[in-house]
Parts: sequence; structure tokens; C-alpha cells
Amino acid sequence: MNTKNNQRAKETKNCVLNVFSELLKQKNISKITVQEVCQKAKINRSTFYAHYHDIYDLLENIENDMERQIKEIFYDKENKSGWGLPEHCFENLFCFILENIDFYKAYVKNTSKNYILTFSIFTSYENQLQPLLLRVGIRSEIEAIYRIKYFMGGLNAIIHEWIGTGCKESPEDLANFIYGEYTLIK
Repeated sequence: MNTKNNQRAKETKNCVLNVFSELLKQKNISKITVQEVCQKAKINRSTFYAHYHDIYDLLENIENDMERQIKEIFYDKENKSGWGLPEHCFENLFCFILENIDFYKAYVKNTSKNYILTFSIFTSYENQLQPLLLRVGIRSEIEAIYRIKYFMGGLNAIIHEWIGTGCKESPEDLANFIYGEYTLIK
């Protein structure tokens, strides 16, 4: 494998991601063009299209990468099943958002999506989630789905409010609030 070319491709993708994130801070995604990204990243359009179909595919790639990193926050290395709520997971979630705050501010402002965390973050481990749900008294799959959706809606609302008000509270304060509301999950 040609590591020099792999490294170059990785650097190009990082440059495109950085340029896109900067443009997203300045304008709505519908106003960002491939040509503009290419000019600012100093790459050819063919290079862009080698990695992405269009601007929305680029955004989806970023979303998927962020979601993958968030899933890792909720992956419990201490638990045999891998699924659970590791100690400090919500604090780590808010720290991750804070580390990527420029992107998330632009994302919330310039996309029509009203969520940052998707339902799949908490359901991707399906069978592995069952012991946790049983521990807190949830007995049916439909009850689990409704409770997770309810929880995710509230968590996304908290994230939006926090970002919208300038992240004044610390990640630890927000995590403690969540644990205070949902004493069953601690």
C-alpha cells in the first residue's frame, strides 16, 4: 500500500473538511458550492468528487464521523457486552461537543436538522442494550424504543439550548443535570 499517497489523501480530506466547516460558519449549506470549497482548499473538482458526491455528501460524512466518535463515548470497555453507560459518558459527550463547538454551532445554525444525536447511537447495539434496559425495569422492546426516543429528544433539546446560549454551563454540570433527571441510568 502506498502510504505516501494515503497520507496525501487524508491531508486533502482534512483540508476539505476544515474549509467546509469554515464556510458553514459563514453561510447556509444551500449556499456553499463545490467550486467554492475547491478554490479555498486549493484542489481540483475531480479531487473533491473522488471523495464526495456533493456538498450534502460531505456533510453526511462529517455527521457519520461525529456519530462514530459519539458511539465510542457510550461504548463500555468494562462491560462484556460493550454496551452500557460508562462512568462520565455524558460529561464526555458534552466535552466532545465543546471540542467541536465551531462545527456544531454552524451545524445547528445552518441545517434544518433538529438533532445532533441520532436514535442509532443508543440502538446500534440492539441485543447488547437489553441487559441495561432490564436493569432499569423496561420489559418490552416497544417500551424501550419510546423511552429512548423520549430521552434522545430531551438530550438533543439540552444540547441545542446549551449551544444556543454559548455553552455557559460546564460539561460536568450538564451531565449532573441529566443524571439528576434520570436517576435510573446512573
